[in-house]
Amino acid sequence: MTGVKKKKVVNFTEGPLLWKMILFALPIIGNQLLQVCYNTTDMVVVGYFAGEDIHEAAVAAVGACGPLIRIFINVFFGIASGVGICVAQKIGAGAYDQVERYIHTSAVFSFIGGVVLMTIGLIATEPLLEATGVHQADDPIMFAECVAYMRTYLVGLPAMMVLNFLSASLRASGITLPTMIFMAISGAANVVVNLIMVAGFGMGAAGVGIGTTVAQTMAAVMIVVYMMCCRDRIYHFSFKKLCFDVKKIGDVVRNGLPVGLQNLILSFSNVIVQTEVNSYGTPVIAGITAASNLEGYVSIAMSSVSVAVLTVISQNIGARKYDRVKKVIWLSILATTVIGILVGVLFNVFGDQLLAIYNIGENAESLAAGKTRLLIVCLPYFICGFMEVLSSALKGMKRSITAMITSLVGLCVFKVAWITFVCPLFPRDLEHLPALLVVFPLAWLITGLAKLVAIIICYNKDKKKAMLLEKQSNLE
Repeated sequence: MTGVKKKKVVNFTEGPLLWKMILFALPIIGNQLLQVCYNTTDMVVVGYFAGEDIHEAAVAAVGACGPLIRIFINVFFGIASGVGICVAQKIGAGAYDQVERYIHTSAVFSFIGGVVLMTIGLIATEPLLEATGVHQADDPIMFAECVAYMRTYLVGLPAMMVLNFLSASLRASGITLPTMIFMAISGAANVVVNLIMVAGFGMGAAGVGIGTTVAQTMAAVMIVVYMMCCRDRIYHFSFKKLCFDVKKIGDVVRNGLPVGLQNLILSFSNVIVQTEVNSYGTPVIAGITAASNLEGYVSIAMSSVSVAVLTVISQNIGARKYDRVKKVIWLSILATTVIGILVGVLFNVFGDQLLAIYNIGENAESLAAGKTRLLIVCLPYFICGFMEVLSSALKGMKRSITAMITSLVGLCVFKVAWITFVCPLFPRDLEHLPALLVVFPLAWLITGLAKLVAIIICYNKDKKKAMLLEKQSNLE
C-alpha cells in the first residue's frame, strides 16, 4: 500500500480529539437527519395527499410496520458495524494492506444478505402483521396499507445493505461528508417520487414505500461510483476486486454479529411494545407514530455521536492509546446529555405545532397520544444517548458480546417483563398510556448503568494488560 493512500484517512490516534470528532460527527448527523427525513416525508405525504378514507390508516401503517422492518435490517446493520470496527482497527494499527480486502468482501456479503432478507420478508409479510396485532378482520384498510408499504419497502433491501456496509468502511477511514451529500440528493428524489406516487397516482402507503426504495438505491449507486473514482485511496472500490474472503467475513461477523443480535433483540422487544400499542386502536397508533418520528430527530445526535465513538475508539484501541479512549467516552457522554435535554425540552414546548405537521390534529385522541409520548419518551431521551455511547465504546473495545448481553437484559428482558406483568394491571386507554410508555426510559437507564459498570471493568483490565506488554517489550 502506498504512502499516498495511507494519508487519505482521518487519524484519531494523534492530535486534539474534540475538533476532529466534531468535524467527523457533523456529516453523520446530517446523514442521520436525512434518513429520518425519509420516514417523515412518508408520513407527511400520506397524511396530506392520500385519500380521506385511507390517510389515517396509511400514517398508522408506516408506524406499525416500522418495528417489523427493523427486524429484517438490524442484524445486517449490526454486522455492517463489524466492517467499520475491523477497518478502523487495521487503520489504527497501520495495517493498510488488509483494508481493501475487507471492503470488497463485505460488498459481496451485504448484497447477498440483502437479497435473502428481501425474499424472506416478501413471503412472510402478512403472517408477521397478523402476529403483531394488525388483523385484516379488525381493520382491512390499515392491513392492506401495511402489506403494501412493507413489500415495496423490502424490495430496496439489497441496495440498502450495500449502502450501509460501504458507508461503514468510509466512516472507519474518517470520511463522512460524501455519504451525507449522497443522502441529500437521494432524499430530494424521495420527496419527488412520494408526491408522484401518492398525489399523482393516488397510491397510499405503497407510494411512499416505493419512494424510499428508489432513494436508497440511488444512494447506494452513488457511493459505489464515488469509491470507484477514489483510485489513490485505501477505500477504493473496483468490481474486479470483489471477493469472498471467508477469514475476513469471519472477522467482520465476530465483531458485528453480537451488535446485529443486539439490534435484533431490541427490534423484537420493540415489536412486543408495538403489539401492545396496536391494541389501543388506529387513532392512538397514528398519534404515537407521529411522536415516534419526531423522536427520531432527537435521537440523531445520540446515534451520530455513538457512531463517531465507534470509529474513534476502534482506531485508538488498535494503536493501544487508552488514555484517549477514556477522554472520548466522557466527551461523548457530555455532548449527548446536553443536546438531548435541550432538544427534548424544545419538542415538548412546541409539541402541538410539531405534531400538526403529520395532519393528526383533527383527531383529539391522536393528538393527545402523541403529546403523551413526547413527554414520557422524548423528554428523557438523553438517557438513551448515554446508553448508546457506552454501547459503542464497548464495541470499539472489542467487547461486542458484553454490549449485547447488557442490552439483552435491559432492553429486552426488562421490556418483556414490564409488558407481561405491569401493563395488564392498567386499562388499555389513553389515560393509562404512560404506564406502557415509561418502559422506554426505565429500560435505557438500567441498560446504561450496566454498560457503565462493564466499561470500567474492561477498561482497567485492558489498560493494565497493555502496560504489561509495553513493559515486556521495553525489557526485550
